[in-house]
Amino acid sequence: PMLMSAPTIVDDGGSAAVFVNLGGTRLVRLDGDGAVVFEQQFADGHATGRRAAQPLCTSELSDRAELVFAGHDGMLRVLDLDGKARWNLDVGARIMGVPAVMPASADEPPMLVCAAGNGRVVYVTPGGEIAREHSLGTAVEGSVVLADADGDGAPEVLVGTSRTLRTHVLDRSGQEIARLPYGAIWS
Repeated sequence: PMLMSAPTIVDDGGSAAVFVNLGGTRLVRLDGDGAVVFEQQFADGHATGRRAAQPLCTSELSDRAELVFAGHDGMLRVLDLDGKARWNLDVGARIMGVPAVMPASADEPPMLVCAAGNGRVVYVTPGGEIAREHSLGTAVEGSVVLADADGDGAPEVLVGTSRTLRTHVLDRSGQEIARLPYGAIWS
């Protein structure tokens, strides 16, 4: 069986566009009736992991809607809604979770934040350049989440690790400010 992400549904000029990640290697766009509009294969084969990242649609990185595709081949891709590549970035290991968009601050543009399977967390500029990175030192299989974890009004990056069962909290600069065992969060 092939892994399939949850769908991302986008309004594309009054008609529905549905995007799915098949096997961590293929992006498929369907119309509102379920017919295939296009399918792009980015890597051979299909993922053997437990999940495929849901495509992310955002207009925070540029003046138009863009699709962020995180692949099991370790590539982070930003495409327009017709599948045309804007940029690609190799993050060094497969990506199984959904990236997040860190809003712009007074000092810098919005950043795409992505966690790779090898524990590398990258902060990527709207043009596809790595602005900074942090190594968690352990495997990551999940998504990046943004939340105001310390109550200062600015979002922090939260990343769960699968082997150490910890949630890592990083600030906007990429510095780790907390490492919490899962039990501390749920109890």
